[in-house]
Amino acid sequence: MIKILSAPLNAFIKFGKKVGEFNSKVLLTAVYITAIGITAIIAKAARKHFLELKIQPEKQSYWINREQKQTTMEEFKRSF
Repeated sequence: MIKILSAPLNAFIKFGKKVGEFNSKVLLTAVYITAIGITAIIAKAARKHFLELKIQPEKQSYWINREQKQTTMEEFKRSF
């Protein structure tokens, strides 16, 4: 009886794997396009450029100066 059921079981497993591959590709593609699309629309509406790729010849440097704050040993110990 096990030999009789092994062929349909193997076919069902192969079918399940094919459906799973297709589903994951479709779902991941939809999530990726949706997330990137929404982010792009919001960024364009806010006129935000995340990479600042435009060359500005009047600038001497593209470094962003940040203020350094004093950290104590207690902050290092509780960093997480």
